[in-house]
Amino acid sequence: MQCGRVLLQNMEKGLVAKDEFNYTLAWTIAGLDARMGGTGYTAMSNTGSGNQGIICTMAPMAAGEWRKESEEKIIRAVTLSNLINIYLDYRSHEYAHLSPECYCGGVAPSAAACGVAYLRGGSAEVLNAIVRTSLGNQAGIICDGAKPSCAFRAYTGLFATLHAMLLAEQGISTGPTEGIVHESADVTIDNIYRLQKETMNHTDEFVWKIKKEQKTIC
Repeated sequence: MQCGRVLLQNMEKGLVAKDEFNYTLAWTIAGLDARMGGTGYTAMSNTGSGNQGIICTMAPMAAGEWRKESEEKIIRAVTLSNLINIYLDYRSHEYAHLSPECYCGGVAPSAAACGVAYLRGGSAEVLNAIVRTSLGNQAGIICDGAKPSCAFRAYTGLFATLHAMLLAEQGISTGPTEGIVHESADVTIDNIYRLQKETMNHTDEFVWKIKKEQKTIC
């Protein structure tokens, strides 16, 4: 879908700001564009997902390049991002069950934004707030198969999560009175798992039914 290329082109035209956030978004999403478009380039995988690996790796790398951070600090940010994604996937049982929720739009961006926040000097409290706010905001986005438009969905998730980072830096976050969010990131991701298990367990069957009706199964 060329989401990254179109964003970069509009940055050059002046229609979109040429700043740290859009630079981070463009290069992260360009990676997904390439992978889902069938490129032969290798991708960094995270918890068995190339898209999650790209999101968690490219976002802190692009942000670090924009900020002219040292190689060591960028590596630390990338490592933190990938480890947080592994942890969130583990807590939500993504290892054991293929999730009906899109982790490229709803979970991996949370981890990626934590890596970017590290580059900006974010505290553990800021990271906790990013995860809680973003998970609550993007809960329930379905996974309906691997396809080129995954890049656009990831863009939507990463854009919102970077905004959650800006809120967290101002001490603003989603609280336990709002929806399924808990004051703890751990309990919030547990709630995400319960949401999937108890209310989204027929998602795959529904998507399969739609694909058969449209005769687009391949």
